[in-house]
This record gives sequence, C-alpha cells and structure tokens, in this order.
Amino acid sequence: MKRYIVFAGIRGQKQGGWNEALRDRDSRQVLSFDTLDEANDTGKERSQGHHYDWYHVVDLHTGEIACFGRK
Repeated sequence: MKRYIVFAGIRGQKQGGWNEALRDRDSRQVLSFDTLDEANDTGKERSQGHHYDWYHVVDLHTGEIACFGRK
C-alpha cells in the first residue's frame, strides 16, 4: 500500500471507519497514493462529483490527517 489514503463521507452520517476509505469502482480495493497532491486531488474530485460532503487524506506513515476538504 502507498503512503496516503482518502476517506470520504456524508455530514451527519454514522462514522464507518475503514468502510469510508475510497475504493476503486471496479476492483473495490482501497485507493492509495504516493503523493499528497494526488490523494488530495482525488478527494476533491470525488467529493464534488458524488454525494460526499467531506474527505480526509490520511498519511499512513504518521497516522495523521494530512489534509481535508468540505463542500
């Protein structure tokens, strides 16, 4: 797995933990990214084009939220 993963969800929805990690539409594998920019761009794209209200990019090396966005 690469360094960054993106979680996204709907405001007010019960939190789903790992179930909120973005997945490949075909393989259903958790999407992971080498760069923060790539992960952030994907979070923005998915939150604007879908019903997600927010996204978090998590750095798997530090366990911290590296960036986030909201509608």
